[in-house]
Amino acid sequence: MYIFPPVNGTATGDSICKNQSGQLSAAGGTSYTWTPATGLSCTNCPNPAANPLSTTNYSVIVTDGNGCMDTVNTSVYVQQPPNTINWDTSIVIGQTTPLPGNAGIGFTYTWTPPIDLSCSNCANPVCSSTVDITYIETISDLMGCFTGQSTFTVQILPLSSVDVPSAFTPNGDGVNDIIYVAGWGIKKLNYFRIFNRWGELIFESNDIKIGWDGTYRGVPQNTETYVYEVSVEPYIESGKSVFKKGAIKLLR
Repeated sequence: MYIFPPVNGTATGDSICKNQSGQLSAAGGTSYTWTPATGLSCTNCPNPAANPLSTTNYSVIVTDGNGCMDTVNTSVYVQQPPNTINWDTSIVIGQTTPLPGNAGIGFTYTWTPPIDLSCSNCANPVCSSTVDITYIETISDLMGCFTGQSTFTVQILPLSSVDVPSAFTPNGDGVNDIIYVAGWGIKKLNYFRIFNRWGELIFESNDIKIGWDGTYRGVPQNTETYVYEVSVEPYIESGKSVFKKGAIKLLR
């Protein structure tokens, strides 16, 4: 009995742009059978041209002169054009909004104009414009096959308000433990002040991201009503101040 050596078939795939043609190659035998036939110029040749419309996995049976066979797998990657969109939204002045420009893996992004954006070469920049603006996103694939453009329009609503919740519960449960100045269209917090029943100032901040946690000099304050004063500068009246005064209930 004679045992023939095994077939060591090889196969090489390709990467192509959609609607273009690439090349598959196989070696190691005397005959070849490719499957599936999708997009192939021939299925019984070693090097068929390939132009599938989408990424396709291929198998080739490599057969030598002794009738011994080996099956090898490869693929043709097909770069698709980017999906482009026309998108718009409205936000209150002072707010930010992410722009949903992600077209998938394998693309680069360029935004124009590159102003009031968290980045100008990423897929999903955050817009912080305070005026109506339209952005053009240019999307290109890394293979240089396609370029597309999406349009993003952000309308800015000239609204303004200032408010402070009427109560909070600084009990350490992670819910409503800190009281903040709230509202719309606030450009700057001039001050947020809290006084106890004797008129003593027990908290003050000019950072809208900092609120009162219900303590004074590290000591938790009693359950009772406190007075607050707030002064803000709104975007729609830059240089002017809006004042508000009210009461807060501290509950535990």
